[in-house]
Amino acid sequence: MKPRILMLTHQCAGTGGSYMRATSLARPLVELGYDMTLIASRAEPGFTTRRSEWHGVHIIEMPDILPRRIRNAGLSPIDLASRLAHTWRGNYDLFHIFDHRPSASLPALWRLNKNIPVVSDWADLWGVDGFAEQRHEFMNIFLKWLDYILEPYIHKKAQAVTAISLDLVKRAIQLKVPGERILLTQVGSNSDIIHPMNKNEARIKYGIPKDCPVVAYCGFSFLDLNLLIDSFLKLIELVPNVHLVMTGAQIPAFDRIMTQHGAAQRVHHFGTVPYEQLGEILSCGDVMLLPYLDTKVNIARFPNRFGEYLAVGRPIATNRVGDHAVIVEQEKIGITTMPDAHSLAEGIASLLQSPIQIDEMGQRARRLAETSFTWKAIAMPVAKLYDVLLMK
Repeated sequence: MKPRILMLTHQCAGTGGSYMRATSLARPLVELGYDMTLIASRAEPGFTTRRSEWHGVHIIEMPDILPRRIRNAGLSPIDLASRLAHTWRGNYDLFHIFDHRPSASLPALWRLNKNIPVVSDWADLWGVDGFAEQRHEFMNIFLKWLDYILEPYIHKKAQAVTAISLDLVKRAIQLKVPGERILLTQVGSNSDIIHPMNKNEARIKYGIPKDCPVVAYCGFSFLDLNLLIDSFLKLIELVPNVHLVMTGAQIPAFDRIMTQHGAAQRVHHFGTVPYEQLGEILSCGDVMLLPYLDTKVNIARFPNRFGEYLAVGRPIATNRVGDHAVIVEQEKIGITTMPDAHSLAEGIASLLQSPIQIDEMGQRARRLAETSFTWKAIAMPVAKLYDVLLMK
């Protein structure tokens, strides 16, 4: 009988972040012989339980009618109550929770007395030194203290921690989590779903000029928005005919600033697209953008888009911050610069002038996506961890 694993994320179904991390990790675990279920917050408000399947992963969205901001933050009491009932009735062998927010962590923790192992995934820095430090408004005081208290508590309470970066591994050790209970679990690539497409064919299909250099960006986070804006505006000065292709969250501030600088016609934003379509759109680009400010939050995290960029077979332009930048340098799959807009723009401009280098870097990136950075390669140590915990 297959071990039944329940993953829980506080984020809404269909978004990036921990939802995409959880589903991407669960998919190869299905191939490795586990029955994988993921509970995510409801994508749209509704009164019924929604069930779907993605590449063998069972996805459940509980009834919830509260605003998306509350659902996606893992704070909905309606969602939490349904999850508690589900985990009480469900016959699961192990829980894997993605971050510490109540809707993800509490349903698993209250089953600890039933000797069901709990693994906590640590993919972002929320409390001390993290997002909480950026919350100063009165309405956010509750969230600040929730993250201060609950984040370290959850990771210490769990039987094991899967940490996305070396920085979070160190922080787990500082929390006195035993080293044998910590597993570095970085970002993988869904290279069997995202495939490189011929650049000219992709541009014809999506209406992007064929005779211009194009950079591409995808993401749902606004953390490095200013760096993205400033570096692209400086890049226009260096490469006047450059265009930008974007997918993910619509950013009104970005659109407004591009319009103010007369650059709106250079930006092609496709919004949130089906994951299976992402590779085609990114293939319009010559270089993938991953702007990354030098902050403690960024040092701790590892962006999901890194795996998508590898899979699409294009070089990555990023800043010399975080674990992913070390991989870009070591594997020669792009360029890294100092974490400022001028340096990043100059690095991108230099790379755009070398089509041979772009092609070589892109081929190396795709090889990584098909080998050591497949999600299956990332998942295999996780499967071994599950087996150890299930035998206890």
